[in-house]
This record gives sequence, structure tokens and C-alpha cells, in this order.
Amino acid sequence: MGRRAREKSELGKVLVGRGATNQKGPEAAFLAALHAFRAAGRKLPLNLVFVAEGEEEIGSPHFLQIVHRPEVLAALHKCSGVFMPMGVQSLDGNVAIALGAKGAVELELVSS
Repeated sequence: MGRRAREKSELGKVLVGRGATNQKGPEAAFLAALHAFRAAGRKLPLNLVFVAEGEEEIGSPHFLQIVHRPEVLAALHKCSGVFMPMGVQSLDGNVAIALGAKGAVELELVSS
């Protein structure tokens, strides 16, 4: 961030991390919460299936290869929902957690 941008910032000093609020940060927070359950000796009231990849920025082109692996597909057939962690925090400090996503759309638009 340049000096001018810092002077005009309403946030004061900030630390910006690539992926911190996109996918990787929320996934890390979710995994930390699960580790906390385990450390506390608590069991979750449901079974979880984890499928993770790191190509969300480019539309996850290899995701189909992952979910079509026989062992992953078998586990996914038992699922009743999908959760994609994503957290957002506004300038006033309010935090929102998205409980769904429509995904990326790739298209070519020709206009005249």
C-alpha cells in the first residue's frame, strides 16, 4: 500500500493476507474449531466429509477429478449438505458467515 493510500485509510494500520477472507482463511478457522472440539473431548453430532482444493481463484478446474475419485464419490453420496466456509468483516466490525455459494461461471460474451 502506498503512502497516499495509508494516509487516506479509515482502518489505521492493517495487515492484509491473500486468501485470508476468501477460502483459505475461513477453512483454517473451521479446521481450528474442529481441533478445539477434539481437544475438549467432544464429539460432533454429525459426520463430516472434507473435500478441499486451492484453485478457487481460477474456477477450480481440477475439482471434478477430485470428487469423481471412487472413495470421495462414495463419501459424498452419504452427504445431505455442502458447506463452503467464507467469512466477511465490514469496516464497522460486523462479521458475516456465508452458508452457501453459487460458484463460478465461465463464459464468453460477444457483443456488437
